[in-house]
Amino acid sequence: MDLLPIALGFIAGATVAVGSVLVSRVNVSRMVMGCLGALTGGILAYLALDTGAEAEEIVTASYYLKIT
Repeated sequence: MDLLPIALGFIAGATVAVGSVLVSRVNVSRMVMGCLGALTGGILAYLALDTGAEAEEIVTASYYLKIT
């Protein structure tokens, strides 16, 4: 079992949670919030592309199994 997507999802979720707590309680600079948003966005984009690539492999494999 590949644990990298699970770990990255946890990191992205923790980043969102930390960002929301910081916004509600502390006056945080826009640069810090931008960095947190960029980190979270990058991780979520990677997870979306990785999931899409694996789904494409499954769909392609099942397509070729039906043809042959």
